[in-house]
Amino acid sequence: MSLALWRDISVVWLFLLCFIGMLIPLAVAYGAVWGMHKVLGRTRTTMLSAQSISSKVRSTTVAYSEKAVAPVIGAQRSTSSILSTFRVLAGGKRR
Repeated sequence: MSLALWRDISVVWLFLLCFIGMLIPLAVAYGAVWGMHKVLGRTRTTMLSAQSISSKVRSTTVAYSEKAVAPVIGAQRSTSSILSTFRVLAGGKRR
């Protein structure tokens, strides 16, 4: 057995060790990228549905708050009008 044969065997052995050593991190990195792609896809659909639900809640809240405030504003307006009338009749200044 010559030294050239052992050299060739060691080169092949080192190549296999390096190939296997790099194959594992490459597979892990591929799995991480694939997983993040799946998570991003699900997040987009989830956020779109959450956004539509949030928009419906906001519009419903605005509608009910305007319904609830309308009588209060009307009462305040009529009270202010009555007070202004009494103030003018009593000889006070208008604001």
